[in-house]
Amino acid sequence: MGQGVDLSHPAWESHIASVLEILEKMPEIPEKSLIAFNKVDKIDSETWARVQQDYPEAVFISATQGLGLETLKMRSLQLIDEPVKAMLEAQNAVPQNSY
Repeated sequence: MGQGVDLSHPAWESHIASVLEILEKMPEIPEKSLIAFNKVDKIDSETWARVQQDYPEAVFISATQGLGLETLKMRSLQLIDEPVKAMLEAQNAVPQNSY
């Protein structure tokens, strides 16, 4: 699962909290998730330092300037590939009937 956060919005932290609140109500949520912080080119150095410290696993991008987009693509593909790979490995571990 992925979440995009507009870092230039003054209430970006409450946006994250709202999504987490909704996810807690869901019967089943993905094990891993990815937060992508957009508009890193529009924030001050204090916010930049804090968000990097508080969310070290996040991806930081500027869509308008093309910054971090390749990293976002790679991390998104990893997020998708891991469950698919695990499912395929589980299917291969089950003995197949021979007729």
